[in-house]
Amino acid sequence: MPKGKRPTPPPLRPLSPDTVTWAQTGLSSDSPYRRIGDTYYPTMYRAYIEEVIRLPAALTLTPIDMMFLVALGGQLDLNSDATAARFRTDPAWKYALHVPLDFLAAQMMTSGDLFSARKTLVSRVFPSA
Repeated sequence: MPKGKRPTPPPLRPLSPDTVTWAQTGLSSDSPYRRIGDTYYPTMYRAYIEEVIRLPAALTLTPIDMMFLVALGGQLDLNSDATAARFRTDPAWKYALHVPLDFLAAQMMTSGDLFSARKTLVSRVFPSA
């Protein structure tokens, strides 16, 4: 890549057809998962890409994904283990984060990943904590 030229950012991860099909019957139109998947996630992803475009080529979990996972787990008062388990099994959460129902990174997520993400988010929101 020529010096000074920015790499082309990856596009928004599209929802897979099976995830969209599931959401049409599995989520109400006013579901918070629909709001995240239809509005908040795409908006945050575009903002993230504008700032940082060093994402790996393979489908992985981005810091935006981790932020939403921490928020979803926190809303349900889940610890890191329970949040990781819920992400592996709940199609609504996968819809919200634009990942396919069989998303490999969800299967590999550990509670340590979420603990680190939560710690990072807290330190950025409350720098003196």
